[in-house]
Amino acid sequence: MIFCLIVLGVIENWNHNQRLSHIPIRIHVNGTRGKSSVTRLIASALRLNGFTVLAKTTGTLPRIILPNGKEIPIIRKSRPNIIEQRDIIYLAAKYKVDAIVIECMALQPYLQWISESKLIQATHTLITNTREDHMDIMGPNIIDVARCLASSTPIKGVCLLGDGKFRSIFQRSAEDRKSQLILTEEQDYKEAELIHQQINKYIEHVENIAIAWRLLRILNLENDLSRKGLINTEPDPGAFKIFELEYFGRRLHFANGFASNDPTSTRKIFELSKFLIPDTNKIILLVNLREDRSDRSKQLAKEISNWEGVSSIFLLGQGSNLFVRACSKKLIETVEISIFEDPSAIQIIESVLSEIKEECLIIGIGNIAGIGLEIIDFFKNRQQGILAN
Repeated sequence: MIFCLIVLGVIENWNHNQRLSHIPIRIHVNGTRGKSSVTRLIASALRLNGFTVLAKTTGTLPRIILPNGKEIPIIRKSRPNIIEQRDIIYLAAKYKVDAIVIECMALQPYLQWISESKLIQATHTLITNTREDHMDIMGPNIIDVARCLASSTPIKGVCLLGDGKFRSIFQRSAEDRKSQLILTEEQDYKEAELIHQQINKYIEHVENIAIAWRLLRILNLENDLSRKGLINTEPDPGAFKIFELEYFGRRLHFANGFASNDPTSTRKIFELSKFLIPDTNKIILLVNLREDRSDRSKQLAKEISNWEGVSSIFLLGQGSNLFVRACSKKLIETVEISIFEDPSAIQIIESVLSEIKEECLIIGIGNIAGIGLEIIDFFKNRQQGILAN
């Protein structure tokens, strides 16, 4: 019996490697933030250049993006498992694709290595950024996160970094695996700024566009078709947007930053939201917490304690006690903090309305699952406009 299982495993591994060998371009997107966005940007640009592309994101709502651009949900019967990457390769082989763009779904270093070396065998691996998140698994400090991400460096391929903060760590990994290490350059950011100004479906981060453009340059695809593909990319459901809504005599601006949950990304969302909506004196934070993300709750509390201009904080979900204990004394004394453990989107909005007379900026941060998606849908279904410039 054991012998039969071993034989079946060897055969399946051989078949998998054969499928991979028929896909010339294999792009593995890893990093702390922006993986889903970068995956979508690259797939859209390649598709417009005439490539048959299959993409997979594991962001807000896991999706397979077919060669015609249609999206289908990934239905999981149990917890996420990296073995599903093998199924994506099987599907890609059926479509006879020229390229795959797959978002990394592993966190543990050894799983990132297995996902890369056994399941995807990338020709190009992208590391969008290295920030503090999932510290309980990838930590305990930011250097450990960089080392963990370096586990996905390809063998005899290209490792592309969105920033050079931990270049030496990735350089050692690239040398060990005989890969070429490449960084985004100033010209990529200049091009990204121009493309960014033309995106009106949502608010994309310039650094995401820059690393996508750098890859397109590596593939000799720095052309107008690529630019058009990047501009017209369909965003992830968790992409940053600002919704405007007139509701019961009040003007609400809702910034969807739920998908940005590490301190650095969350601060950028806060600052960008204030920049885009500068004329409101009322800022309410909706912080969606998860009981199994205690480190994240503490990080957010410490980060928000440094912010200026916050009027009220609504804590949603589980783990509010951890958040409050990590807040600074100044924040607790100067900002009203309300706790909603199991609210509905309507209850949250009604509580917001009770605090304002005319206008306010509402910023959603923390986690997108559960009530986060409900709040996004509330504004999406009632919006009167989207600010994207």
